[in-house]
Amino acid sequence: GLVIQGRDGSEFVWVPVPDINKMVMCKKNSASSVCSLVLEGNTLKCKIHNSTDLCGRLYPDDETIYTGNYTENDQTYLRDTREGCREPDNVDYYDSDSTNLQLLGVSTLEQFRTQMQTDFNKMANSVAKYKGFYIGRYELSLTDSTSSNVAGTGNGQSKRNVQTSCQDLNEPKLWYGLYKKIRDYSTDTRIESIDSTMVWNSQYDAMLSWMNRNGIATSSINPQDITRYKNQSQ
Repeated sequence: GLVIQGRDGSEFVWVPVPDINKMVMCKKNSASSVCSLVLEGNTLKCKIHNSTDLCGRLYPDDETIYTGNYTENDQTYLRDTREGCREPDNVDYYDSDSTNLQLLGVSTLEQFRTQMQTDFNKMANSVAKYKGFYIGRYELSLTDSTSSNVAGTGNGQSKRNVQTSCQDLNEPKLWYGLYKKIRDYSTDTRIESIDSTMVWNSQYDAMLSWMNRNGIATSSINPQDITRYKNQSQ
């Protein structure tokens, strides 16, 4: 894919998304039907359900875990009532922790929910407008990459042969500190006017679909490495 380099030396790969309806849907779509999302100005609107309330169209990676035979070819959206997978969403057990919220730069769980939905909407609208998105070429690291601090003191980056941000991948607070670092990347004065977030599951699925379309085997990639939010509160 096309690779670009930011002013800070970070590298990103372009992932084309010819049809936003294969990646995003409106929340009024209850199951397998496909929305008709159209960009009106800077806002995606579903012409079928008359809705601008967006969510990700997810595809399961393992039918032994997720019920039903869902594939992108038959354009079926994953809404497994047993697993409750959807995005954007939150996990109350962690997301209501005041310390975690402080790492995110918000005060309440409701503020975080709003922030996540806003981030998702911006991403979806941008993908629809530009027919794709850029994804970090390398695993996230920080400019102070030797630090074990979950929040870090440096800037986020995507560079080759750089130690990743934190050694303890089982530390829940790691996610919150890095989530804010990635959002802050787009406010870095060295960077052009962009929006940046953690990769969404719907984007990850779109990346695998693009690789498959180009004959790149993805059978060894485990999509469960990307967090799927399973709480039902949003």
